[in-house]
Amino acid sequence: MDEENQTADPFPETLKESTSLHEKAKQNLRFGLRIAIGVLLIGALILLPRFQDRIYSLLPLIPPFGVEGSGSLDWLPELKASPTFTPNSGFDRLFTPTPAATQTVQDQPIEMEESPYIHPQGHFQFEYPAGWTVEGDDQEATILTPDRSGRILIQVTDTGKPLDADSFKSFVEGREANQFTQPDSTESAYIPLEESIDESGGSAVVTKELYRDGEFEVVRSRYLQDGELIYTGDLWTREDLLESHARAMDLIWDSISGNSEEAGDLEAYHWVLRKEDPEKSYSVDVPIPWLPEQTRSRSSSIESYHSPDQHGIIQLIRYTTEIDLSDATVGNFVLQLLRDYYTRDVVITADQIVSNGNEQLTWYSPSGGYRGITQFRRIGLHTLVILTIIIDNDYLEIYQDLRDRTMDSFVIEGSTE
Repeated sequence: MDEENQTADPFPETLKESTSLHEKAKQNLRFGLRIAIGVLLIGALILLPRFQDRIYSLLPLIPPFGVEGSGSLDWLPELKASPTFTPNSGFDRLFTPTPAATQTVQDQPIEMEESPYIHPQGHFQFEYPAGWTVEGDDQEATILTPDRSGRILIQVTDTGKPLDADSFKSFVEGREANQFTQPDSTESAYIPLEESIDESGGSAVVTKELYRDGEFEVVRSRYLQDGELIYTGDLWTREDLLESHARAMDLIWDSISGNSEEAGDLEAYHWVLRKEDPEKSYSVDVPIPWLPEQTRSRSSSIESYHSPDQHGIIQLIRYTTEIDLSDATVGNFVLQLLRDYYTRDVVITADQIVSNGNEQLTWYSPSGGYRGITQFRRIGLHTLVILTIIIDNDYLEIYQDLRDRTMDSFVIEGSTE
């Protein structure tokens, strides 16, 4: 039995001893390698600063930096001051003029023209600096600096009824959102710098930096409420000229006065923004000071515009489905939408095809105390576009003309086939 076991053993004792010695040698080798690697790493850490420039020069950096003779950093974007940088930190001196230069500008008196500018329709008047020019029409006035480096746009909006504190703040926020954050350019940014809103006093100052098509421009907007009229002034200028131009604007703003009787003939919220959805499936005019809100999902998008006093709303819905939509399906869908989304007791008073080719429902809610108009149309077999305007009954006199103008401006692109 012992002889058989020895014959069957594939690892004789001599081979086992040899294998054991080999394993010990490998272990010793690995241990030595670890020590050597550790020594090399320590040496690299000590010597790395001495060879840093050499390492940088060998790296494929485009453009190179940190190397002598690499040139200026013209490829970097222009440095801009942060609105929250710490004054007197040393860093701020890179972006602000010296105190002496600032004092020189402030000491220069601003001479005003002898005669004020009077709006052609008598809506407002104001004094302005000598040498500046005013270009006005029936809607607004633009004041230009002599070298055209700055301009001030003066407008007046009739809100139909004096706004309370919350409504005035909503007016400011809505106009800022629609007027300045939805430009025509595809590359833009709105960078807030300073904001001061006195809701109870009906005044506000909002300063921001706009970046459009590779250019920076600072805009300081001022708001002043006088009864149901709100005057707005927008100063457009360069950052380095803001303070000097703002001094002139302050003098203009302090002198502005309105004629409530003449301006009261304006249509409520007549300043509008032409709004298009990203898919170019519809376009419509929306009042600029109405606060926007957007909701999107995989199959639908909803854009809402709230009146500053919260007594009117414009709502645009674009709905897409994989199911083929027929005219009958669309009609039932919209009716169900009115009942489920707007009011359970909807009463339809008219159903007609209007001049722009859309179907229009006129309706009201007895329990809600508001009235609405809804226009809709199918685009192809899978897309439905709906516009709804709802107004509280007590505010119909103010917003009825606005509602009709908005509906008349509504255009749905694309065929129903």
